[in-house]
Amino acid sequence: MPSTVETIRRRKKLNEAAAAGVVDPQVFEDALKKEQETRALEREEALKRKRKAKAPSLTDRLKEVKKALQSFKLYN
Repeated sequence: MPSTVETIRRRKKLNEAAAAGVVDPQVFEDALKKEQETRALEREEALKRKRKAKAPSLTDRLKEVKKALQSFKLYN
């Protein structure tokens, strides 16, 4: 996963090359679009990892429910 600094440097080089006429404008646009799609996918993956880290596992949740039921039975 490229860092933000690497992305900025890459874009700057592409901009300079496009301004100098070295890179075809269509190639430049395609590269930017591909980079945006890649960044969007990376954001989605990061969000999924974050959600997964927050969510308790099903077995842990089941253990909590069992403990709660046992304590309820003790006091009833």
